Amino acid sequence: MGNYLVIGLGKAGVSVARLLLSRGERVWATDDYKTIHELPAFLVQNPNFSFLIKSEWQKVKDIPLAKCIVSPGIGQHPLVGELSGTRIPVISDLELVMEELKIPTIAITGSNGKSTTTALVSHIFKENGISVFTGGNFGTPAAEVLLGEAAFEWAILEVSSFQLERVIKARFHIAALLNIFPNHLDRHGSMENYFSAKRKIFVNQRKEDIAVINLTHPQWVTKNIPDLKSQLVTFSVTGVLQEGFFIDQNQLCEKKSGIKKILFHLSDWSLPGKHNLENLTCATAICRRAGISPDAIANSLHSFRGLPHRLEKVCEIEGITFFNDSKSTTPSATKVALEALNKPIILIMGGRAKVKDFSELTALSEPDKVKAIILFGESAPLLYQSLSGFYNLSLCSDLEEAVQQAFLKASKGDSILLSPGCTSWDQYKNFEERGEHFKKIVHELVKG
Repeated sequence: MGNYLVIGLGKAGVSVARLLLSRGERVWATDDYKTIHELPAFLVQNPNFSFLIKSEWQKVKDIPLAKCIVSPGIGQHPLVGELSGTRIPVISDLELVMEELKIPTIAITGSNGKSTTTALVSHIFKENGISVFTGGNFGTPAAEVLLGEAAFEWAILEVSSFQLERVIKARFHIAALLNIFPNHLDRHGSMENYFSAKRKIFVNQRKEDIAVINLTHPQWVTKNIPDLKSQLVTFSVTGVLQEGFFIDQNQLCEKKSGIKKILFHLSDWSLPGKHNLENLTCATAICRRAGISPDAIANSLHSFRGLPHRLEKVCEIEGITFFNDSKSTTPSATKVALEALNKPIILIMGGRAKVKDFSELTALSEPDKVKAIILFGESAPLLYQSLSGFYNLSLCSDLEEAVQQAFLKASKGDSILLSPGCTSWDQYKNFEERGEHFKKIVHELVKG
């Protein structure tokens, strides 16, 4: 029996604790925001589980710990500081799982689109009769793959920079980097640190493994991707590549050893926007390298409907279309959503900002594209200041008022887009709750 310290008991931390207890390990755990009464009974009632409140943290110094597992949402923590200088590994749930996962693993990361790409790859595998575990930063915690009774053939994991920054030995058979835009700088401190965490997805790969990288944005790839030990597979949606996967004349193509092959036509792909073409091209590159045929990929596309809260069409009222993009928590994500829609747009933004600079949106904030911007939430004054050059800005106290005001401003043929560009934490538990509230408000407009 070994001693393990688990810091943070959200979904990932609880799964890690359950996994360790199932092995007969001794688990010591703490959470800055929960009491023991808020924990699942299967933890509290296990004799090998101990919950440490803050006044008991000093006990850690006397425990011969094998490892400390820190939940992804936790950056600096006093207990991690206590372990600095010791030989005790401080790792993420991802590192712990990859130590013993025996099936081939696909890991997907990026600033935008990784959830959709993960879901799409999983969908294609399942449509073709392949048993997969899907999770990680997306939905089900990674530790559940080792707890389930099902015999999976592959694991498909969405991985975040928070998980990757504590990677030591984790190795992925296929690792994909979708894109890099400013994100989580409140945690990482700089773009350099953020990218350094992201590129750890490749660090332990071997020559038989595959690195899938987006050349749509070559300026950051050539500058920041280190020498790879694995096989490089590239993709782009902006031009024909000498080698790799790309889109040409509305067809998804692959060029290998100088020979271009048309894989399939994009007629069955229904998700809007260039960013979703990037997601599709990345997913295709992954699936082809995993051995799935072009026809099998193409036949899977017509049944894929995307994910909730990611440019999700809610409904149409009086010729006005409502889109829920609550997953947008950065200005770059909002920019992607604006680029994806062609109609005149009334944009709803707000929440708690991750960054102070929203200048990348000013070029898109033009009357022929964006008719009005309505701001709500904690960072509305910051957004108002950042976007002051735009002619039609207004402030609201909450999302309900923002939707009602947007509807009054809209005309037939317009789109009302919730793409907040900020986190939800000022008024909601998470982006899902915010998105569901938006949809409820919109559906109530019909009744009204």
